[in-house]
Amino acid sequence: MVVLALDTSEIVAALRRRPRYDRRCFDQARHEGVPLLISAIVVHELVRGASISQQPAENTALVERYLRDFETIDFTTDDAASSGRLSSELRAAGTPIGDIDTLIAGQALARSWTLVTRNVRHFGRVPGLSLIDWSIGPDPLSAEEIAGRVNG
Repeated sequence: MVVLALDTSEIVAALRRRPRYDRRCFDQARHEGVPLLISAIVVHELVRGASISQQPAENTALVERYLRDFETIDFTTDDAASSGRLSSELRAAGTPIGDIDTLIAGQALARSWTLVTRNVRHFGRVPGLSLIDWSIGPDPLSAEEIAGRVNG
């Protein structure tokens, strides 16, 4: 079964009310019973961003309200090991993506999640990671689409 994990970039777009196809894709996934999850690492990014914003109290409350609709998944030792291996692999290839994104990608790989993100340029560097960009449609991106976004 496909499990969709929402990345920070997708949630921020929704909170800023910038979705294109996003709402339709979200509704379709919910209607089809596809599990929609959020990593505890993404929660960290969202709360940090809200806390350092121009309106921290308002934005933190907005994030907290949004998160109530989703199951949040803790980061485990297996997730950490997967992320550590991924970090080493990306570094050796000369294609690192940053520590937080590596943690998110490593967790997604460890749990066989498909990551819903607008940040295909970073996450597309991760071998074997299934990606969807709801700003363009509901389906996973092909290897060619990912390569075009990473290299383009």
